[in-house]
Amino acid sequence: MPSLNRLSSIRPILLSADDVELSFETFAGLLGAGYAIYEDSAERRDIAAGVGVWSVESEL
Repeated sequence: MPSLNRLSSIRPILLSADDVELSFETFAGLLGAGYAIYEDSAERRDIAAGVGVWSVESEL
């Protein structure tokens, strides 16, 4: 583990820019299905399944 003195001597690098562009795209999707496997007047039993997709893309 580095000593605190060494960590305090780290300086950030500063960059200058005239123009900065940021773009991002997000997509989320869910597909699911269910089926009743048992049902009477007192109870109902179901099964369900699904799949989800999530995608994020960003560019700087």
